[in-house]
Amino acid sequence: MAPHWIDGVPRPRALLRHAGGSLNLDLCTTPLDGGTRIDWSLRSDEPLELDAAFFHFPAWLKAPRALLNGFQSWTPTRVVPPGHANRRAWLRTFELMTHNVDSPWYGRRDGFASHGFTLLQEGEKTWLLGFLSSFVGLPEIFVSKDHVVASLDYGGKLLRAGEELRGEPLWIAPGGTPERWAELAAREHGVRPGQDPSPVGWCSWYQYHTGITESQVLANLDFLVRHPHLGVEVLQLDDGYQTAVGDWLSLNRKFPRGLAPMARAIDQAGFQAGIWTAPFFASRRSRLLARHPECFLRDTRGRLVDCGFNPVWRTRLVALDPTHPLCRSWLADVFTELCEAGFNYHKIDFLFAGLRRGRHHDPHMSPTQAYRAGLAVIRDAIGPGRFLLGCGAPLMPSLGFFQAMRVSQDVREAWDDPLFRLLGRDTAYPSARGAIRNVITRSFLHGRWWINDPDCLLVRDRKTRLSSDQVRTLLTILGMSGGMLFLSDDLSSLSPHRLELARSVLPPGSLSARAPDLLRNEYPEYYELNGPGGRLVARIAWDRDLSWDEPGFDFWNGTMVNEPCTVRRHCVATRLQATGPLKGTDLHLLAIVDGRLRGYVEAGKLLIHGKNMARRSGRVWVHLPGGSTLGAPLPSGVSLVGSWDEGAVLHLDAPSWPWQVSIPLLD
Repeated sequence: MAPHWIDGVPRPRALLRHAGGSLNLDLCTTPLDGGTRIDWSLRSDEPLELDAAFFHFPAWLKAPRALLNGFQSWTPTRVVPPGHANRRAWLRTFELMTHNVDSPWYGRRDGFASHGFTLLQEGEKTWLLGFLSSFVGLPEIFVSKDHVVASLDYGGKLLRAGEELRGEPLWIAPGGTPERWAELAAREHGVRPGQDPSPVGWCSWYQYHTGITESQVLANLDFLVRHPHLGVEVLQLDDGYQTAVGDWLSLNRKFPRGLAPMARAIDQAGFQAGIWTAPFFASRRSRLLARHPECFLRDTRGRLVDCGFNPVWRTRLVALDPTHPLCRSWLADVFTELCEAGFNYHKIDFLFAGLRRGRHHDPHMSPTQAYRAGLAVIRDAIGPGRFLLGCGAPLMPSLGFFQAMRVSQDVREAWDDPLFRLLGRDTAYPSARGAIRNVITRSFLHGRWWINDPDCLLVRDRKTRLSSDQVRTLLTILGMSGGMLFLSDDLSSLSPHRLELARSVLPPGSLSARAPDLLRNEYPEYYELNGPGGRLVARIAWDRDLSWDEPGFDFWNGTMVNEPCTVRRHCVATRLQATGPLKGTDLHLLAIVDGRLRGYVEAGKLLIHGKNMARRSGRVWVHLPGGSTLGAPLPSGVSLVGSWDEGAVLHLDAPSWPWQVSIPLLD
């Protein structure tokens, strides 16, 4: 195909950083989706050590705003203003556990680096610049006022004489969108996410943390057996069962019977048993390090590669080397035994440790290849029929291995933490506020790369600093995201009101919302979901009160709204604009817009169909056309409880889902 380029964008200058012989570089450009795809490859006649590849573009936009995509699950993804430069955290651990500290761009004060891609905007013009794969090189886009650099980190990968390296393709497109970039990258990796519904579950972490016991897991199991309408499918044991991080098969005193009896009880009750591990690092106090130090990654001076200090575990963590045969054998053994114990759902965490730079046992593998090799061992060990969720994971190198991926930092029982914000600066730290923002800004990945994991719903009113308004904001955004939804409270201690709040978004829907103002605000104020039943919009007031004049049905207040309102700080308001005769409901936040609750008029009758909601009793606001009224008597399970400007308010009592009723209409 003939060479292709885009008018207005300067051609890049390609540079390679390496040690050893000379390189032959081949580069070609082809049109792709209104933009340019750059494919390239290199070959050396002698062995050499490849550090990085760079494509330098002189800046063609004078002062762009940009979407900065964070490195891993917890790293903030947000819009940054012209001239933005990342700041270093005051504490090293924040950096180690959030950013790519091995990046050539980390710590630079003349710009910022974005993982995989960036979206640039100046005036009405937008440009997307992004790599389409991450098999061998780790892709970043560095943006400064003078230039844009698309770089690939190879971490000192050793190339053999005559070996050809095919580089990760680069795409640059005017008007390109994150959604389209994600689709192209998925295609490059051979990823075709299925249409499986997002799972619903319970996780032990946010109520019990490392204090979790077997009896507490079983107590919550008993609650869920008695409340099947919640739709929970998975009970996941999180951190707190092991004797040390890295010693996943060595249990502490809180699990005296081992893991298999608990997993068996969960399975016999009709649920999936899930378990948490952090397979790519270990505590300095672990038996694994003491017995098999050869499994661990070393730096050029022979020291263990540090992954930070975790105050929960009161120890420093060190990275494993996924290229070492003994490490791979150990990974396979751990996950094989956990599967044999009865766990079919696996959450693997702190995965950034598998991508650290160092002296790998196999020097022909780049850090990205080492990471993917470790994931391949885990995926093979658990088999294709079991569920794999990633967390704390570098995003692009994880493509192809996971059914679901965490896309935000940890949520927390607090809206924000001013001390953590000060110490961490541009890094992530647990908070409801930060988690909600990343859920919104990474919505474009859902259904394209995997099922998004927005982290857990926290609805309790004890042992929490979240107000009821903040809980509703969390429920709204996580519910509209389309991702998996896991409860993480002591279910037996929830008040009836707080349990009802959780039921308002369970189970999750099949559609994902988007932020129409993504490039306008660092914290997007709008989240919009369009579906077969209409349009649902959430307005989020982050740090100040907002005025809003959008009409429609307000879910949380259960009213039709036609007048301007004030959305209070830390609160959310919703407006449903439905296309059919059902204009609002308090059964489920998404039920009408995604088609779970639908109504239509046919042959002088109002037909209402409902399915797949945690609540079975609630109100529906019905538009009655042409001045018609409801015929009597109403069918069983339906009662008239009020009226509004355009019709009636009905109360539905569904014995089970699916359910339908037919109501005669009188002229």
